[in-house]
Amino acid sequence: MGTSGTCSTPRIGRPYCKEKGRASKSARALSYAAELGVIDSALQSANVVDWHRFDPSEWDIVYDTEKLDAHRVADWEAAEVIWNGFVARPNKRVHGPNRYQLLGRTDAGRALKLIVHVSGERSLRVITGWPI
Repeated sequence: MGTSGTCSTPRIGRPYCKEKGRASKSARALSYAAELGVIDSALQSANVVDWHRFDPSEWDIVYDTEKLDAHRVADWEAAEVIWNGFVARPNKRVHGPNRYQLLGRTDAGRALKLIVHVSGERSLRVITGWPI
């Protein structure tokens, strides 16, 4: 690579090098897939949520009670987690860019993990959840 790129060596794993002015491998793959029509434009532009400024009163929240009940989680418990505050992180990539894991506690202190899907401007669907 010489001086045309930057390299860093993480504490674990192989060194990572990136050439200047060249898109990452995943960005090139996404662009190529879009050209082929494999991925539509809606998937490319993910709904980015500022979770630090998240206010549940401004969102339309829907609960999938059937899937929550399967894990012995009530919809009101999921609502408590959302209202009490949570830690958000992206869900698995295979499910798309608009799915997140919300980790939080109910009023009674029960720790839950919720899987949510963000669609549109202010629409949130709680897909499932389980105790952690």
